[in-house]
Amino acid sequence: MSTVPSLPCCYADEQAPTFVEIYETTTSYYNFEYHSHADDDWEIQFMAQGRSSILLDDRNYDLGPGDILILGPDQDHSCSASLGRRVVLTFRESGLSALPFEARPDGVGQLLIEGRHLAPRLTVPVHTRTRIAPLVHQLQAESTAGEPMARAMCSVLLGQILLVLAREAPEALPSDEAHASLDAQQTIERFCAELRNSLDYPWTLPEMVRRSGYSAPQLNRLFEQVTSLSPCRWLRAERIRSARELLINTDMVMSQIALDVGFESRCHFHRTFRQLAGMSPEQYRQMMRPDPTREKL
Repeated sequence: MSTVPSLPCCYADEQAPTFVEIYETTTSYYNFEYHSHADDDWEIQFMAQGRSSILLDDRNYDLGPGDILILGPDQDHSCSASLGRRVVLTFRESGLSALPFEARPDGVGQLLIEGRHLAPRLTVPVHTRTRIAPLVHQLQAESTAGEPMARAMCSVLLGQILLVLAREAPEALPSDEAHASLDAQQTIERFCAELRNSLDYPWTLPEMVRRSGYSAPQLNRLFEQVTSLSPCRWLRAERIRSARELLINTDMVMSQIALDVGFESRCHFHRTFRQLAGMSPEQYRQMMRPDPTREKL
């Protein structure tokens, strides 16, 4: 990858320990300029609606509705493409110490909140998004208005957001099991690639256990360490991500998409898609695909 200029992070109000930017686009844009954090800044990229592609350490992360990517200090990254509503919450590591609960860094792009790890990649269910949205809007207002006590208000709102996210995280593991070994991580990543290449197969947990070579408790533990999700939740999220791509890039009917990504019925596909994406597949396709009748500028 070619070297590109870094853009330092700038706070809207230097007295505030955090600030929020909201990017809203109705047509796709592409931007390959890297963004670099300053000092001990952390960043939470939250896709409220639509989709974005984030380049991080030469790896591309495709974010859909409800997806979150947590970025630590010194992690250069770029939003290479975006369509919809993307929220960027930036905060200083020093602000964590002001929170009235345990909140500290625990690895690159990983935070420990009240004994629970926030993995660098999270998917937030619809009911949680509705609780986060008003907190984000209030935090945005406090971080840019320059009002008295803005620093304290920003700390309180940031703490609330982190606690809501921590509730959705898997249970914390003992410290000696907190991270999978490199071999185990590579094994799980290879197994994920196998699952990804055969989403239409009727996978069950016993079948995944048999194919992986691990026991059920081992497989669950390693999946949560590597992906922050259980095997079944990871497979469901991956099927919906694949469905998003088909909805955007093909004219396939819903029933065929459902079968191709591994759902036994269109009804099950619709129910799961709405649960994870916050809208029906038809609404998602209509939102993400350009209107062919719209006059080009």
